Amino acid sequence: MRHFSKERKNVYLALFISAAVIINVVEFIIPLPIPWLKFGFANIFVLLAIYFFSFSDALIVTILRVLVSSVMVGKFLTPAFFLAMSGALASTIVMFLFFRLFRHYTSLISVSIVGAYTHSVTQLLTAYFFVNHPGIFSILFIFLSISLITGIINGFAANYLSDILQSVVNEKIEEPL
Repeated sequence: MRHFSKERKNVYLALFISAAVIINVVEFIIPLPIPWLKFGFANIFVLLAIYFFSFSDALIVTILRVLVSSVMVGKFLTPAFFLAMSGALASTIVMFLFFRLFRHYTSLISVSIVGAYTHSVTQLLTAYFFVNHPGIFSILFIFLSISLITGIINGFAANYLSDILQSVVNEKIEEPL
C-alpha cells in the first residue's frame, strides 16, 4: 500500500469509483455482438485500488461500481445484477490475493488476466445456478478467450495509469503561504 494522506486517498477512491461507474454504464449502452460480453474496462480502477490501497478499498470500489451502475441502467436485483456482483467480488478477491502473493514477480497485466478469468468462470457458475443446465458451460472457451484479450488490455491500461498516478503522488505539493 502506498502512503497517502486520508484526504488524498478518499479523493482517489472517489475518482476511481466515479470513473468505474461511468465506464460500466457506457459499456452497457454500447451494443455488442455476443450476449453478456463486456470488456470490463471499469476493472482498471479496481486494479488501481488493489495496487495503491487496501483490500477493503478495492472491495468498496467493486461493490459501489456494481451497485450504482446497476441502479443507473435498471438492472438492480435482476439476474444480471447477481451475475455482475458475483463475478466482480470473486475477481477482486482473487486479484488481490494474486497481487499480494506474487507482487514481486508479476505485473498488473497478469493480475488483470487472472481477474478476467475468475470473473468469467464465476459468472458462468452463477448463471448455472439460475438456469440449472450444463449447456451453459459450452460458452466457457469463448468467455475465456475474450477474458484473455480484455485482461491484457485492462492490465496495460492499469500499468500505464499506475505509472502516471505514481509520478503525481511523488511530486511535492507546495503549501500556500
